Amino acid sequence: MIALAVFSAAAIFYYQEPAKEEEGTVTDLEDWGTGEKPVPEKTEAEPKTIMADIKGQVVHPGVYETAAGERVIDLIEKAGGLTPDADQAAVNFALQVTDEMMVYIPAIGEETGVTGGASPTAGPTGNDTELVNINTADPAALETLPGIGPSKSAAIIEYRDTNGAFKTVDDLKSISGIGEKTFEKLKDKIIVK
Repeated sequence: MIALAVFSAAAIFYYQEPAKEEEGTVTDLEDWGTGEKPVPEKTEAEPKTIMADIKGQVVHPGVYETAAGERVIDLIEKAGGLTPDADQAAVNFALQVTDEMMVYIPAIGEETGVTGGASPTAGPTGNDTELVNINTADPAALETLPGIGPSKSAAIIEYRDTNGAFKTVDDLKSISGIGEKTFEKLKDKIIVK
């Protein structure tokens, strides 16, 4: 009889539901094999490689591979530094380099006439009289123009790459999507050199 009571007590104890954890508590994962809690893997994004062209008063002008987020000063360093004739006052060394950007370092006394990021002299100046050179401007500079978005700036650059430099500002009308209305808004804000 005692054996039956002990057996019954053991069966009740064995089949009893485990106590429920309080809501909001974290389950301890240490019992799952190794005794260590799993740690989420950290994945570091690789820095994006971009290409930029630097011309003018640098020791070694050319196209350089650089990392996204680097500045004009870094690109100048890769090109061997500035020449003695470089106009340092006209250079925005802190300008962030973008893919396919062309950076032009002018000589002392030289006027570039380029705005909107196409050269390190560009940047917000509050002066609306500066013109964008459609032969050298990068996408960011082109997109500062009225009616020019990413697709039209890409079309302008593709036209330049395929057909060479624009000879006149009127040549811009041969770009698909740039009609008379768009051209009228642009013509006083662009130049060709």
